[in-house]
Amino acid sequence: MTALVTFELKEETISALDAYAARIDRPRNALVDEALEHWLALKQWQIEEIEAGLADADAGRFATDEEVAAIFAKHGATYGPDR
Repeated sequence: MTALVTFELKEETISALDAYAARIDRPRNALVDEALEHWLALKQWQIEEIEAGLADADAGRFATDEEVAAIFAKHGATYGPDR
């Protein structure tokens, strides 16, 4: 099932979309549909991860200071009162 949806885009966005669509020989609406599907999937994943994190927090499951310090160290940063 499909439905017609109308929305406004900046002229620069339309030009870029049309140029890309022409380059890969696909219609504009197919690219918009694909982009929205990917965006919605990402947002769904984010919501699920946030809800899982909140459930962990509600259950009292938190990272220890040592675990946090290890992550900071992995990225070249310091963590804790000695930083």
